[in-house]
Amino acid sequence: MTQGIQLYDTVEAIAAGYERRKDEIERAMIVAEECGVELKEDYLTTHKQNSWHEILDRSGAKQWMTTKQREAVTDKLYNTPKELPEITVVGLRGWLQDLVIASPDMLRDLCKEAFDLLTPQKRGWGNNYKSNEDKREIPRSGRVVLRWMCDNCQGMTTPRLSYRTGEKLHVLDRVFALLSGRPGPEQDASAYGLCATASQAGETEAVTYWGRLKMHKNGNLHIWLTDTALTRKLAEVAAGNNLAENADRTEIRNGD
Repeated sequence: MTQGIQLYDTVEAIAAGYERRKDEIERAMIVAEECGVELKEDYLTTHKQNSWHEILDRSGAKQWMTTKQREAVTDKLYNTPKELPEITVVGLRGWLQDLVIASPDMLRDLCKEAFDLLTPQKRGWGNNYKSNEDKREIPRSGRVVLRWMCDNCQGMTTPRLSYRTGEKLHVLDRVFALLSGRPGPEQDASAYGLCATASQAGETEAVTYWGRLKMHKNGNLHIWLTDTALTRKLAEVAAGNNLAENADRTEIRNGD
C-alpha cells in the first residue's frame, strides 16, 4: 500500500491562508458593527467550517474512515462547527501525526466494514445464498449477493441502485483503492456511478477494477470480486494481520 494522506500545501501555507482570511473577516465585521449593520451569519465559524471541509476532502483523510467515522466528522462539520479546532501550524502537525498513528487501525476498521458487507453474518431469510459462504470467508471467486440494493419503480425498463445504497459501494471503492494504492475514484468512475451510467443506458451490469456488478429487478445486487489478490488482502487486514506484513507503511506527505 503506497497511497498516503497528503496535504495539498504545507501546514505553514494552509495556516497562513486561514489566518489571512480570518483577519479579513474580522475587519469586515468591525466595519459592519461601526456602520450599524447586523450580520445574520457567523462568518468566522463558516470560514473555519469551510476550511476544515477542504482540508479533510483534499487530503484524502476521509477516505480512510468507516461510514460511522465519516458520519461523525460530517455531523461536527455541519452541526457543531464551533467545536472544530483552530487551524494553526502546531494544530495541523498534531493532526497529521495523529493520523500517522491511527491509520493502521482506521484501515483495519474500514476493511472490517467492507468484510461485513460482503459476508452477511446471519443465515436465514434474505441472506441464505450459497455464494455468501458460511465460514465468513470472502470468496476468492464467484458471486456475492446483496439484497435491497436496487430499485425497480413502475415504468423503469432496467433496475437501478437505490440512493441509500451508495455509501455501501463507496466503502468498497475506498477500501480497494487504499489496499491497491490507487486514488479514490471520481463520482462517475465509482462503482455507484458506473452502475448509474449503466442504468441510464438500459444496461444492468457495470465493471470496475475490483469487480463486476449486476443489478436485478428483485432488488438484489450481484457482485463478482475479480481481483483475488485484493480480496485476500482485504480478508487479511480485516482479520487483524499486521499491516507491515501485507503492505508498505502508511505515508503522510506534506505539500509535495
